[in-house]
Amino acid sequence: PATGIVNLDAVADYEVSANFYAVEYTLTANVSGSNGTIELEGDTIVACGTDYTYTITPEEGYHVATLLINSVPADLNDLVEGDSGTYTYTLSDIQEDKNVVVTFAINNYTINASFTDGNGSFTPASTTADHGTSVDLNINLLSTCEHVDTLTINGEKVAVDSLTTGSVYSFVATEDMTIEATTVVNRYHAAAEITGEGTVTEAIVNCNEDHTYTINAEDGWHIASYTFNGTTTTLGSNADVYAQVY
Repeated sequence: PATGIVNLDAVADYEVSANFYAVEYTLTANVSGSNGTIELEGDTIVACGTDYTYTITPEEGYHVATLLINSVPADLNDLVEGDSGTYTYTLSDIQEDKNVVVTFAINNYTINASFTDGNGSFTPASTTADHGTSVDLNINLLSTCEHVDTLTINGEKVAVDSLTTGSVYSFVATEDMTIEATTVVNRYHAAAEITGEGTVTEAIVNCNEDHTYTINAEDGWHIASYTFNGTTTTLGSNADVYAQVY
């Protein structure tokens, strides 16, 4: 507390009166740069010995990088996280003017990607990316007869479409990410069309497996020809009633 002394010569009766005023201090808060706010920004007058709490809000994808109080870095662990990405910081028992400066920086995330079944790899397998940036992962499978079956990001399954070796999986970085994938063998429909009267077997076959088409002509009909992937083979009327196509 402030103390004042007045010396008076006692030569008569005196009546003394004193006026007291609360001591006040100025708090000045600013954001250095952009990408967030501090409330209240600018000057705030507070009484000596009181506390004052600021609300600090980074924009989405940003975080508090530094908080300076009279040019001295504050401990960011003293920030109290609230709802919707806001933080509070309290100046306690204020005994002087304060200058508060906050800066924000973009979030940088770690991304790890792998095939849990061991049948492929991502390139790069590990990388970092700033918030909101696009990341491309090249897919390298051990076999051209396989494709990506499942893909999860932080345990959540995401839709994938025709990712094979040489494909690129692209996404936007929004958090630290662990990407895990599995593969499955390609399967093809061995289809057939018939002109005339007869039957041809169809099937679903795995990549690189042989399939035998069995061709049966109805009574009174014979196999005249068959076409496989655009190549036609003509048969005589005495030909066998089956053919093998690989």
